[in-house]
Amino acid sequence: MGRKFLKMKRGGQLVIGTVASIAHKKGHPFLFDAFRLFCDQCPDALLLMVGDFHTNKDRLVLTEQIKKLGLANNLFITGRVPHSQVLAWIKEMDIFAFPSLHEGSPNALLEAMACGLPVVATAVGGICDLIEDNQNGLLVPSGCADALFEKLMVLAQDKDMRNRLGQSAGQMIKENLTPAHEAKAWVEVYKQVMVNHV
Repeated sequence: MGRKFLKMKRGGQLVIGTVASIAHKKGHPFLFDAFRLFCDQCPDALLLMVGDFHTNKDRLVLTEQIKKLGLANNLFITGRVPHSQVLAWIKEMDIFAFPSLHEGSPNALLEAMACGLPVVATAVGGICDLIEDNQNGLLVPSGCADALFEKLMVLAQDKDMRNRLGQSAGQMIKENLTPAHEAKAWVEVYKQVMVNHV
């Protein structure tokens, strides 16, 4: 765990976090804009980004955005982290934000849900198969910083909702996406294939 981050978190501030390569396609410019609005309401909040910039261009463009928005004192970027250490970082988060512009079935989102974190994510691709809005997470349109900010504020102001959504997310993963459940689903697929070829 980074000493700088632990020093930043010493006051017990609310931590919004995400896990991904830092890039435009992951929606991070919109997350930075949303977090700027969030900091206007919650000046001590922290944004924890587990990962590193995807390309040098992303580093240049997004670092400039971070500077212009004045987020340096509220933002911590881990840099590259071995997968074995990602879980420890996720456990430092209070809210998980996943603002991708397009996505399949992201492992980082699954891991956050499995940890019982309340999630705000964009309604794109496979994310819509994982999250039922207001049941086990909150969904927002992609590329909309205002909507992302609004949902983050809702969770920040409602600890009971954070607990409810986090528990539902963890339960959904446990009931539907464990290795045992996946193995059972594959057995059913094989059975159907065998029946259709008899």
